[in-house]
Amino acid sequence: MQGFAQHFAENGFHAVAFDYRFLGTSDGHPRQLITISRQLADWHAVLACVRGLEGVDPDRVFLWGASLGGGHAIRVATEDNRVAGVIALSPLLDGTRTLLHMAQEAGIAHINRLLARGMLDLGSTLMGGGPRTLPIVAPPGSPGALTSPEADPGYRAIAGPDWENRFCARLALTIGAYRPGRLLDRLQCPLLLQIPEKDQILPLSATERWLRRLGPGDRVIRYPGGHFDVYFDPLFKRIAGDQTRFLKDLAWPPDSPNHRAGAHSPAEAVDYPKRSV
Repeated sequence: MQGFAQHFAENGFHAVAFDYRFLGTSDGHPRQLITISRQLADWHAVLACVRGLEGVDPDRVFLWGASLGGGHAIRVATEDNRVAGVIALSPLLDGTRTLLHMAQEAGIAHINRLLARGMLDLGSTLMGGGPRTLPIVAPPGSPGALTSPEADPGYRAIAGPDWENRFCARLALTIGAYRPGRLLDRLQCPLLLQIPEKDQILPLSATERWLRRLGPGDRVIRYPGGHFDVYFDPLFKRIAGDQTRFLKDLAWPPDSPNHRAGAHSPAEAVDYPKRSV
């Protein structure tokens, strides 16, 4: 994530990154708690903060998110019509189909273990006990949320030095109902949707089924590679470059002194599907 923020800063944009509550350098207890509603609230709080910063045009703020954060960015933009645009990289658009994909790959017993651990975590909390956690990533066949072959080495390759490979298991009880893809036709701002075609974490089928809800100003670009390949060269340079062109096209109009030609050419793999009615 830091690499993308650095890339934007080097290309003339302000870039603000944050840790969700309960995670990383943010405070809050229990640690490693991931709740969708609170993470969305954190997005709105950071958005309000950024709009109040000196030198920031509050009507030219873009949201960037990857994986679960990509789904969050889309959801938040549908709740805040002042957002200027959204970049969603390998986003989670359909929790239901993602769980079905996990069941196909790892077996229904794997899903049952996740749900059972989630119930144990929730029950322990309600009874005043401590949280029950699971590894975020683990090798195939091991206990953990993400156990595809690319998950464990890929996540560790991008994790920071203080990363903890665990999360409060109650997330397993709610993630299946989270489907930001259903909101795509409510977006009032342009969207750049970037899809790695060999993603083993968030299956291509769970993303592409929602493309019919995109609008004429939205851009879809597909890339070779998996869920974590997008953070490393050579894909990183290509993806970051496409993101920068998207931002420049929207944030710096042709009559702006900061404008630099960056429009996509017809030869690039960009689709402009229409919104469904």
